[in-house]
This record gives sequence, structure tokens and C-alpha cells, in this order.
Amino acid sequence: MLVVAGIVLSSLYRAAVERAFDRRLNVYLRTLVADVATPDEAGERFPQSLGEPLFELPLSGWYSR
Repeated sequence: MLVVAGIVLSSLYRAAVERAFDRRLNVYLRTLVADVATPDEAGERFPQSLGEPLFELPLSGWYSR
């Protein structure tokens, strides 16, 4: 019984983490597309930060440029 409960909880947790990650990437994608699609007024094409500190951390795997 304990093994079955562990498998069920593990699969539910994995699905929730994947959905949250997909939503997070979707927000970043929409932000970047909106920034590229708007006319270049300030001379800068990409935002400095998308509100995520991981973009500023070297070797984090998350890069904004």
C-alpha cells in the first residue's frame, strides 16, 4: 500500500512541477515576443531582467541574452 501511495504522490508532484514550469516558460516567451514586436523606442531590444534573478546568475542555465 505504501509503495502505491508513493508512486501516486510522485506522479502527481511531477505533473504539477511540469505544469508550473511550462506556465513559467510561457510567461517568459510572451514577454520576449511582446518586447520584440513593439517598436524600438528606447534603443534597447531586450529587457534587462524578466523579473527572475536566475537570469542574472552565471551558469544558472537561464539566460536573457
